[in-house]
Amino acid sequence: MSEATVITNDGKNNVLELAFANTAIAGVQFGYMALGKMQGVYDPTSTSLGEECGAGDGDYQRVDIVPVLNPTDNTISLSGTFDMTNITNATTITEVGIVTQPTGSSVGDIWFCLSQTPQTIKDGTASLTVTLNLQVDE
Repeated sequence: MSEATVITNDGKNNVLELAFANTAIAGVQFGYMALGKMQGVYDPTSTSLGEECGAGDGDYQRVDIVPVLNPTDNTISLSGTFDMTNITNATTITEVGIVTQPTGSSVGDIWFCLSQTPQTIKDGTASLTVTLNLQVDE
């Protein structure tokens, strides 16, 4: 029997809730979404975005994620909205990540779910909402 097969549905939901949904629990919490604009070959061993957006992209800030836990199927949806005032200069978005810190830092950032995205242009004329759906499997 592998270790994964003994994890109950309640255990799977607890993992998701501890990491994302329950802000009352102290410790590491993945609470923020970040966007990146790296061009070129993605490094699958990376521990951060290839090139996170920054001030030069026009008032860029990481955003709070909104977690929605679904205990029936052991999933959680994580959504983040970058409004019209967040990234006001035309920027090609190519990656998204979930992170523990509200601001970029070379120390203290712990990343989860780094993902390449289809190229999307973000500027001050529109909001951008990104939703990631995660499932804990056996």
